[in-house]
Amino acid sequence: MNSEFLRNANEIEEHTLIDYWLVLTRRWWVIALIFIAALSWGIMHVRTLPPLPFPHTTAIEIGRLADGMPIEGIKAVESKIKEANIPAVLQEHAGKNNYNQRRYAIEVDVPSDEHNTILLKSYGGEADTDTLIALQKGVVDLLVRDHTQKIELAKNVFKQQRAKAELVLEDLKEQERFIPRRRQVVAETEQLLKRQIDMVVSLINGAESDKASAFTSVIEKGSIDQSLTTAILLMDTTIAENRDKLRGLEERYYITTQVERESIDRLELENKRQQKDQEQAIENVEFGMNNLQETRTIFPPARLLREPPKDPIQTVELFGVVGLFFGILAAGFVEFVSNARKYGR
Repeated sequence: MNSEFLRNANEIEEHTLIDYWLVLTRRWWVIALIFIAALSWGIMHVRTLPPLPFPHTTAIEIGRLADGMPIEGIKAVESKIKEANIPAVLQEHAGKNNYNQRRYAIEVDVPSDEHNTILLKSYGGEADTDTLIALQKGVVDLLVRDHTQKIELAKNVFKQQRAKAELVLEDLKEQERFIPRRRQVVAETEQLLKRQIDMVVSLINGAESDKASAFTSVIEKGSIDQSLTTAILLMDTTIAENRDKLRGLEERYYITTQVERESIDRLELENKRQQKDQEQAIENVEFGMNNLQETRTIFPPARLLREPPKDPIQTVELFGVVGLFFGILAAGFVEFVSNARKYGR
């Protein structure tokens, strides 16, 4: 018995590919049965697949401040939506509709950190469309409300800056209106000083003329009395005083008034420069206010077209290939069991 078993085992070891092919041809019905069963299963699987859910999407653009920076960093907004806005909206909806298990989900997607765009995504059937759109709209409203407060705060700051600049500009214009009057005062002062100078010069000339007459009289008389000496001394004193007064008047006329005129010119130039600065400041404020961009939805909540299902033929083919593989294994197993029974006898 043992020698026969060993001889049969040696025969099994000498099997060739032709022997395996003969096994497959003898057990073709096993392969066909499993192959047909796998194809049938694949066809039933394809026919009973539920339709893919509809995607519901919202695109949000984060607003910008006057300097071009976003109202809030994209990562901060993403975290706020995930951790605060979405749970708040879902909790509110659950309270209104009396359910305590999570039924809906909203995903947050950031396409790129370089862009200020955030996508909200939800998936559901046609019956869930209105609910999912309402939930996404609630999330957007919370974010927009929060960012609107920050925009209003920025606008109030700009309004205060504009009011301050306008007040300074009005004060500068008021100062500018007094500049011509100051020029007129300087001109009137010059005219007054000119008349005083002429008057003093006339007094000096008159005193010198009287002094010359007195010296002529002394020469003619050949002697000088005490009264004439006193008169000449008084004339010298008067001339000296008038010359001192003349120097003071001429200093004011040629130097002081010129300095005042130049001071007014500088004041006028500085006033105009400051006015331009304030006008530029007002323009900058207006530009900043106009460049404030509020957070908005660039694609409102909407249901998109569902993704097409996978190719059913490929799915059935895959099931067929798997069935063929397992059919070949099953044919080999059946052949093995048959041989084992035969050798066992």
